[in-house]
Amino acid sequence: MQQGVPRADADAAFDKARFETTALTDELLAAYTALRQAQPPPPEIEQEAQPVAAPAPVDGAALPLFRTAIETGAVNPANYNAMWIHGEALQGGSRNQLELPRGGHRFFGFSFTQYEYPHNLTIGEPVLRSGARVWNDRRLTWHGNNRMERMNLPTTTLGGFDYADTAVMFRRLTDGSFELIVTPWDSDLARSWRQASAQRQTLFRLVVKIKRVSPSGSADFRHAFADARVSSV
Repeated sequence: MQQGVPRADADAAFDKARFETTALTDELLAAYTALRQAQPPPPEIEQEAQPVAAPAPVDGAALPLFRTAIETGAVNPANYNAMWIHGEALQGGSRNQLELPRGGHRFFGFSFTQYEYPHNLTIGEPVLRSGARVWNDRRLTWHGNNRMERMNLPTTTLGGFDYADTAVMFRRLTDGSFELIVTPWDSDLARSWRQASAQRQTLFRLVVKIKRVSPSGSADFRHAFADARVSSV
């Protein structure tokens, strides 16, 4: 708060702020409330604000591979303004390492082709934002050991989030940075993303290493695909 402002300057600022305004009365508030009810928000906004029923179950094995869609030109992540990913359990000690398939970096505006490199390489450091928080040191890297790209998301210590069983969205902003939005997987917001992606047929699965085997010896695909759902919207 600025101190020592002359009274005349403060009065002039308030007069300017009140210029051509109308005092709020009970009648004006009632008229505004009726107008809001008569003019509901656009469908895309209402879908995020209103309760959303659980989407129909998705057969992960039937979804197209994100990597294949990129390599065949069926989808170009750079052409979309938002991308969300479901991570049931992220990697790393802080559980903040989000894996992407080959080509996922294109959404963030990077160009990378060294996929035969057997070790780790930094692809870039996209600027992430959430409210007033800004992170400009979050690395997007190539990992030759599992042939996946990996984003190091902000940890809770750095003002980030707990990413366990969430939907993580990156939304491109006009200044080239990316808004980071994290919401529980069964929240209305995440459900609205899943519904929108299914309607637009932009729901894909990632290629992940299956980590569990059922007692019968068959791989537990439900777990693998639940860990690896991605969409460009």
